[in-house]
Amino acid sequence: MAMIYYGTNVSRACIFCRGRTFLDEIQHVPLIACEQCDRRAHHSCLNTVGLQEDPSRGWFCTSRCATLNFLLREQMLNSPIKINIPVLHKQRYDYLTWSLLDVTNDTQQAKIQETIEVLGTTFSKEVAQRVVKGLDPYRGLYTAIAESQGRVVSVTTFRLHDHIAEIAFVTTVLLRRRQRICERLMEALENFLKVLGVEEIVLHSTSRALPIWTNTFGYERVPSSRSFEDYNILQFESTITCRKFII
Repeated sequence: MAMIYYGTNVSRACIFCRGRTFLDEIQHVPLIACEQCDRRAHHSCLNTVGLQEDPSRGWFCTSRCATLNFLLREQMLNSPIKINIPVLHKQRYDYLTWSLLDVTNDTQQAKIQETIEVLGTTFSKEVAQRVVKGLDPYRGLYTAIAESQGRVVSVTTFRLHDHIAEIAFVTTVLLRRRQRICERLMEALENFLKVLGVEEIVLHSTSRALPIWTNTFGYERVPSSRSFEDYNILQFESTITCRKFII
């Protein structure tokens, strides 16, 4: 399944002056990006409102983003967490673990490469590389993995926007599908997001996968009246935006 990213103008607009002018593009005027949600701002606008970038931590557009970034980094330091509800595999119960990847951790490079390979079985290898490593246009994405006996079996990537979580890419290894592994990982992730104060989850679904998200995972199609223009939500060709309230 190939979902083609086609971007959003909002992510490239300054959150203070609400624009990026044609002159900006011609003169290559840079916008600084929030380390957490990837919203952008002109350096000059930051100076105008009296905000500064911290060279040691980067820039966060709100205190909420700074707090979320800290809590997510803390979670990355934890050992894989056991998922208490097992899945059935080869006529035995298999207990999974889940964790957040830290792409800056040299000791996790083998696990990161394994995750890229798993994600690359559903999406292109190039997209998988950029997603897991958080490179443009996927800055700010975090990667949650489910493991069985030390092997990555499911991957979910997400980004946080204040009290909204965006699920961007989801996959499970081919031989372990239809075993509710993705469901277990999503449940664990939802419980973690609740602790972070997330109230709503949005995701992008193909029309083929829509019944799975609505019937199995409890999502609904986002009504046309709902706008995400204040958030740096990814956009994909031929997908349907769904949501789920978890409060």
